[in-house]
Amino acid sequence: MTDKKEEKPKELEANTKAVAKKELTSEEIEDLKKWFSTPHFSEKPRLRELNELEKTKKLTKEQAKRKSELSVELAVLNGLENGTLLHTLVTDNKMGDALVKMKKDLTEEYQCKSTSERMLIDKIVAGYWKGMRYEMYLYRLTEPEPDKFLLNEFKIKALKELHKGIELSNRQFEMGLTMLKNLKQPRLNVRVTADNAYVAQNQQIINTDEVNQAPKENH
Repeated sequence: MTDKKEEKPKELEANTKAVAKKELTSEEIEDLKKWFSTPHFSEKPRLRELNELEKTKKLTKEQAKRKSELSVELAVLNGLENGTLLHTLVTDNKMGDALVKMKKDLTEEYQCKSTSERMLIDKIVAGYWKGMRYEMYLYRLTEPEPDKFLLNEFKIKALKELHKGIELSNRQFEMGLTMLKNLKQPRLNVRVTADNAYVAQNQQIINTDEVNQAPKENH
């Protein structure tokens, strides 16, 4: 018996060809990296779909459900601008509306437009709200009824934790407000023409030669 030469299976040939394919160029690799590092949140397609559903006079059950889903998705997607992210901090809608109003008032007061400024506004409002909630729990715990104070071991431990929460919330509020005020301060533009002038913020320009020049004595 003579040994017959075994034929390569077709799958093995296909795999061999796949391995032998040309490797990616550096440009192709950079394009792929750019695509994967770019956020894809599909806002425009969602807006178009929602617009089409808005134009539809009579929606089916599935279309009405999809319209509701799109409305929520787009609201959350733009939550930094419309206050949705801040609203989700609380379960009470009335309280959530109050927080959004605070955000709106602060945004108008400081004329905030950039993303970083809006983020700071949310942190300021959140810090204020947490601090007020901790204060409410503290006073209700120590005085459940007017002029009736009742303390026990459990309440004393709870009060310590509430005080910590108040301190942290106040710190968040104060730091955020200070940072926002610093961001909104007008920049100081000073033009210096003398080589020997030293300039500091909110200070006058001083010519050191004039300061250091000793008065001449009259003989």
